[in-house]
Amino acid sequence: MRQSPHSNEFNYEVMTDDLSEFLNEHQIKAPVIIGHSMGGRLLMKFALRNEDLLNKLIVVDIRPTSFDFTL
Repeated sequence: MRQSPHSNEFNYEVMTDDLSEFLNEHQIKAPVIIGHSMGGRLLMKFALRNEDLLNKLIVVDIRPTSFDFTL
């Protein structure tokens, strides 16, 4: 059984890099991605850093706060 990559480091920057690597590794171009709660925050951060990689972003059950937008 193949397992997902794992890191002991856990923060939005690392998760943003992980998502970028995943899209690149699987050659996924212009995806529509949905994120719920913490996943929504991750996607907002990802979209700010990589707006050219997404087609659409759907954020559910969370709203942006000032700390979400610090890059």
